[in-house]
Amino acid sequence: MISRVSRLPYEEFRSRDYREMVTPYFSVKVRRNSLGKNRFGIVIGIAAVKSAARRNFWRRQAKSVFLEASQKGIDVLIILRPRAMLPVKSIFRKTLADAIASLTQRL
Repeated sequence: MISRVSRLPYEEFRSRDYREMVTPYFSVKVRRNSLGKNRFGIVIGIAAVKSAARRNFWRRQAKSVFLEASQKGIDVLIILRPRAMLPVKSIFRKTLADAIASLTQRL
């Protein structure tokens, strides 16, 4: 579980100042915050992954990639696309890391 300080509040999921990148597997939204800490949110609906165990697996994979992010003071929101064929773990992690890196460079 992500510590409370590192969680992105649900109210901020709808904010409009995010930079977004869409991949075949997920959508990544990144923005700068004024807290000096990274915050993370992930949305995986039942339409995307039916099994709760698999949803938690993908949530853990996304969390581990997020914790490796070097830049501080960013909010990251990841939304898994419904009915997308999810890749193997290594491709998912590489795609997510590249998307986060690309978006944080443009902030």
